[in-house]
Amino acid sequence: MARGDILADLNAYADDSTAFADVVAPLAGIDARRLRTGAFRVIFRETTDVVIVLDIGHRGEIYGRWPR
Repeated sequence: MARGDILADLNAYADDSTAFADVVAPLAGIDARRLRTGAFRVIFRETTDVVIVLDIGHRGEIYGRWPR
């Protein structure tokens, strides 16, 4: 998956989060959510008007970098 694909998914989520209900979920133990995009995961926080990306990584590595 290319960087542009991840950015496109993030922009699409920012435009209409309801369309991503099946691939976005809260993370246990921290105030953040994760977006599945191919084999990658985007860890982020959001306000009413901003999506703040905290980390992006391969699904096999990303969760080890965040507390549970």
